[in-house]
Amino acid sequence: MHKTLIIMIATKVSKMKLHILGPAFGLPSIDAECIAAVALVERYTQGSGQAWALVASHEAATGTQLPFLQVGDKTYSGFDRIAQHLVEVSGGTVPGLATNLTAEQQADATALSTFIKSEGQLLLDISLYVSFENYRNRTRSAFTKILPWYANFVIPPQRRDEARQRTQNLGVSSVDVDDMHEDVIDKPSSMQSEQQKKPFEHETEKHARRLLGRRDTVRTLLQQPEHAAAFRLNALADNFFEPLQDLLKKQSTLLGTEDPAIVDCLAFGYLSLMFYPKMPQNWLASTMRLKYQKLVVYIGSLRDTLRIDAHPDEALSAVSQSEKGAAELPWVTPQSFSPFAVISYIGQSLFDQLPLPKSNAGLKQLPTNRQPSLLQRYLPAVLGLTSTSIALLGFWVYNNLTWPHGEAVHFFGRRKFVDYGAAGATLSALGSLGMHMQQQHQQSQSPVQIDVTVDDQVSP
Repeated sequence: MHKTLIIMIATKVSKMKLHILGPAFGLPSIDAECIAAVALVERYTQGSGQAWALVASHEAATGTQLPFLQVGDKTYSGFDRIAQHLVEVSGGTVPGLATNLTAEQQADATALSTFIKSEGQLLLDISLYVSFENYRNRTRSAFTKILPWYANFVIPPQRRDEARQRTQNLGVSSVDVDDMHEDVIDKPSSMQSEQQKKPFEHETEKHARRLLGRRDTVRTLLQQPEHAAAFRLNALADNFFEPLQDLLKKQSTLLGTEDPAIVDCLAFGYLSLMFYPKMPQNWLASTMRLKYQKLVVYIGSLRDTLRIDAHPDEALSAVSQSEKGAAELPWVTPQSFSPFAVISYIGQSLFDQLPLPKSNAGLKQLPTNRQPSLLQRYLPAVLGLTSTSIALLGFWVYNNLTWPHGEAVHFFGRRKFVDYGAAGATLSALGSLGMHMQQQHQQSQSPVQIDVTVDDQVSP
């Protein structure tokens, strides 16, 4: 009895600290599971009165992933692990949440969680990352506000590359047109055959269309990549939204409970990131407004109940200036990183981009007490320092030893680092590091201006 009381007191005294990816689009985070974790912890603290803090971060601790919850010296990574911890520490009853579920409700919650994570993540991948217009105009700028300068070269390209890999078998690559090369590759074979016609036939057909006019049929519309992609996107959205709306026809929550359940917090994380951001290609939100109005009412009701409006501008101000009470959520200042930590972060990102053989995920290795070798322990640090040294040396050589000096240099079609994929985007951070150091050096030296007057004398 005494031991149980001591454990409960220690748990209440320890302040919880939730680390998530920063706020965007009027929501606490740009990541769905991070939003769900904020909703879960906020609902828990409303009922228990326990103090907590919210940290906008970009890098998880070793062996963890965002979101993760810190309670004293213990860390709980991922939404499921955070929810499990809150249920355990509350004795099976989380204040403000429906946790006393029947066996049937528990089975439904498990199935719904798996369905939301798998199908909902694909829709978010397409909307936020695969769609080039949405990524360039909204997602990329949102990351710029919440990430430090060096992480902007690593995290957005990395997350976009992962989204492309997850959605490459869905047949929606035609909404992602970065340049003409990808556009030609992604076109159907029927459209490629149109381009392979003889020049004379192509010109004749073009003049005939000018005279007779062009009338689109259902077949020609389906052959166009943008329309074919639109049909596929609508089918994917219907497959995700219809089962959820069917559950809400006669009940206000997914499981029919009076209070929101843990799965409702998870659903809010994904649905809110589909509905609230104003995207150039806003097909997800438009589909929900036109065909799934019960889901719209469900999201609005959960937002009022959970009270997790972020107001990103105020949240970022509180994060940067440590202004208490500037935002509704308890934001705190994140940990600052030293220059050595920045270089190590970039080096580790470069190491992750190396085409090294991956371990077989289907084989589970037995635990071993063997210590890692010196090569395994120091190889990432050595590669990071070597890459940084080479980049700085190349920058110095380019500025001091290359010809010509002071004359105009013309470059024709020079490719940037970002044109070489995620690894190239990571390498561009090293170049920005050198420019950042050079700007600081130039600002420390005050310029000296000398006026010289030359009198021209004309001899008689």
